[in-house]
Amino acid sequence: MRHELIGYASAPAPAKLADPFRSSRYARTCRELIDARARRNMFFRASLFSEPAWDILLELFCADCEGRKLSVSSVGLAADIAMTTALRWIDTLERDGLVQRQDDPLDGRRTFLVLSEKGFEAMLAYVDAEASTS
Repeated sequence: MRHELIGYASAPAPAKLADPFRSSRYARTCRELIDARARRNMFFRASLFSEPAWDILLELFCADCEGRKLSVSSVGLAADIAMTTALRWIDTLERDGLVQRQDDPLDGRRTFLVLSEKGFEAMLAYVDAEASTS
């Protein structure tokens, strides 16, 4: 169901975008949010605005819109947070039902982190509202 919201096929790995404009709009808006946070860190100490959970959710939503998956280990790098911090927040987000772990069928050593249905719908609603105000 969730991939139909942004035009993906219902297969676990998005194959073909039915509506690339809509998907790219969400990805573009999400990427703008991520870039704005990075720009802010150029002028202020990053720890003043530390929101690891939000950074993780933004990265996962953007990756989903772009048809990518992030491994648990790459989430901290993408969100620019320490791995110990990332793991602590991933556990919290998982308990809240916003993210879930998926084993990589091709590499048993790797686990992907994806938004749950609940997490995806919440991020979609937020980014859609954000895109509407831009």
